[in-house]
Amino acid sequence: MNQVSKNRSVKLYYLKIGFLYSLLLTSFSVHSDEILVAVASNFANTFEKLSVQYEKQSQHRVKIARGATGKLYAQIINGAPYHLFFSADKKRPQLLEQSQRGVKNSRKTYAYGHLALLSRKSAFLADGLNGLADNHIQHIAIANPKLAPYGKAARQVLQSVNWQRLKHKLVMGENIGQTFHFVASGAADAGIVAFSQVLNKEQMKKLALYHQKISPEMYAPVEQQYIVLRENAVTDEFIRFLKSDVAQRIILQSGYSLPESI
Repeated sequence: MNQVSKNRSVKLYYLKIGFLYSLLLTSFSVHSDEILVAVASNFANTFEKLSVQYEKQSQHRVKIARGATGKLYAQIINGAPYHLFFSADKKRPQLLEQSQRGVKNSRKTYAYGHLALLSRKSAFLADGLNGLADNHIQHIAIANPKLAPYGKAARQVLQSVNWQRLKHKLVMGENIGQTFHFVASGAADAGIVAFSQVLNKEQMKKLALYHQKISPEMYAPVEQQYIVLRENAVTDEFIRFLKSDVAQRIILQSGYSLPESI
């Protein structure tokens, strides 16, 4: 190989290196403009509305991982690279803060959730919760109390009615989303779901579902908290957006109660 060919080869080599390096920088830039947020199933649809509104006014992007609170917590403990965790309870954020897996003093209550009784037959709701003991209702869906705070609240409701007569009818959803699906698909005759899930009138009509709100006095408040796991400019900006009037309105209209401050 002559000197001219060698020079051309060296030049081409460095051009390729420069191109790959620029791609790497571009990839890093895009990644740094995104945050990955773990969101409890009950709040996932509401969070999607929040992220859409946020992205309209920001250059940053939000990616969502939804699931049962307990399952998401286990993922975080095992190193899942989430930036924020929107839990359906306050217990897991507290544990993450105590174990220093969450940013100190970043834990806040963002909403209080409520429960609803759901069925494909309006007749099953005629007697409210007392009607669940009827022999025509063979399967009652609730979220797994060990994984989902809404399942824990649902168990409290059923215990206040007549746990011994009802517990053999229970079918457990991994999360509140799956619990809703059990009823919508007919796999369960009735179920206790998040009130936020039954407010979409078009969906409820399409699925031929009926609901009845359960008195909050029948279960401990479902206090939902978030915690920052990896702090950066995007998480800071999103938390500021969460405190805005438009974000608070979205949460309220989605069937949640708001804390005095967030």
